Amino acid sequence: MTVIRMSAPGLSVEERTRLTERLTDVACDEIGRSKEDLTVYVYDYRMDQPRH
Repeated sequence: MTVIRMSAPGLSVEERTRLTERLTDVACDEIGRSKEDLTVYVYDYRMDQPRH
């Protein structure tokens, strides 16, 4: 499994959700993995702690 974590401060929950979906699609295309083998976390470091 590949995990990508990215902090995106200042984005709304909806914007982070859309960014997560888009990053997942792009990463799957670029590295040739399925969505089941890839986890993307987009969070705001000021409010959320990244999941490990």
